[in-house]
Amino acid sequence: MTSSAPPGAPSALVHVRRTRRRDRPPILLPQQVQAILDGCAVYDTDRGEWAGNLRDRQQAR
Repeated sequence: MTSSAPPGAPSALVHVRRTRRRDRPPILLPQQVQAILDGCAVYDTDRGEWAGNLRDRQQAR
């Protein structure tokens, strides 16, 4: 690795290389979104209450 700094000049201790993702984020189908939401919590009609973590389901929307 070459440096553009003059000889004897202090050099950076950390080099950060940024990579930018140029591809698009994935697009989820409605069935996939529903599967994620159902993994958080589902309404149990027999018991009349939610089963699972309802807080996660509310944050996912």
